[in-house]
Amino acid sequence: MARANTSHRPWDFDPRDVSPNTPTPQPEMPVYTEDDFARDLDVVLAEVRELLIAKNRAYGDAALNPVRAASRAHPIEQIKVRIDDKISRLMRGSGEETEDVLADLRGYLVLLRIAERREKESRK
Repeated sequence: MARANTSHRPWDFDPRDVSPNTPTPQPEMPVYTEDDFARDLDVVLAEVRELLIAKNRAYGDAALNPVRAASRAHPIEQIKVRIDDKISRLMRGSGEETEDVLADLRGYLVLLRIAERREKESRK
């Protein structure tokens, strides 16, 4: 049974006065336009692009054209293994390296898409 609030101050709140089915008030979210979305998308995609180009320069085209010294697996399968590894790190990680892992994961997802497209084109 709900208790009566006798103080008459709107900031007084007793959690017992709220039904368990009452939704928690959420803060107002800013309204974003399609132009805002497009601008944010451009920024994020540019970050992914810069990361992939920098890693490609540093490591060569190792993800899409591996040296195959230790594994003969297809590049698509190798990229999927790397994606699994990044997801595993997120699930087990301490949180300190989360942003780096997420950046790598975004990059591997793009590399997977590139590898799949190249594979499809090679079958034509």
